[in-house]
Amino acid sequence: MLRNDYIMRMIEQFTQVLQKILFKKAQGQFEEARIDIDQAFTELLGLDHAVVRVLSPGGLLALLKLNGRLDVERCRIAAGLLREDGEVLELKRGEGAGFESYQKAFCLSAELLKQPDDRYEEEADRNIRFIIPKLEPYALPVGVCKYLVEYYELRGDYARAREMVSRVTESNDPEALEYGKQFFQRLLSRPDEDLRRGRLPREAAEAGLKALERRRRNAAGESG
Repeated sequence: MLRNDYIMRMIEQFTQVLQKILFKKAQGQFEEARIDIDQAFTELLGLDHAVVRVLSPGGLLALLKLNGRLDVERCRIAAGLLREDGEVLELKRGEGAGFESYQKAFCLSAELLKQPDDRYEEEADRNIRFIIPKLEPYALPVGVCKYLVEYYELRGDYARAREMVSRVTESNDPEALEYGKQFFQRLLSRPDEDLRRGRLPREAAEAGLKALERRRRNAAGESG
């Protein structure tokens, strides 16, 4: 009961803060909006926004766990604040300025989609659809690309998922080729109609798998 009361108060406070941020953003009061964001991180989440800025998405997720499990309410609030921070920075300084905040907001939103608790699924999906165009033009860490693969695969957009898999397999990740192989194997287990709807016909998935297998054989030969 106490936990539920705490959550309801936190959600109410977040809603009020978000309204203030949106108003100031619309008025062009970008510095004031960022001050509100900084305060919200401290007052609602007990986190220093300056620390959040330098953390990796994985490091931030670790801080949002309670007894080893993701605290979905705190994750939802952090994702919302980071999305707003990204947009305020972009409006103030220009395209690309909010990249780091957007990247973290995307990863948190993607984690929310994976939780059994689906209360925030629609909100997380809206955040992701807003953020993706802000990220894809830039070079992305492998971990972010993998989140994008998961998202597109979940949504049945296999052609876009393959584009992100290609970014992973062109990286220096030692598990990249195995990761790509598993992706194509998952697709090939699906019906032809699903693959056609996802804009990646079976022939293309088979060709992608064969290309990765050739690369693995070549890599093994060079290391031998």
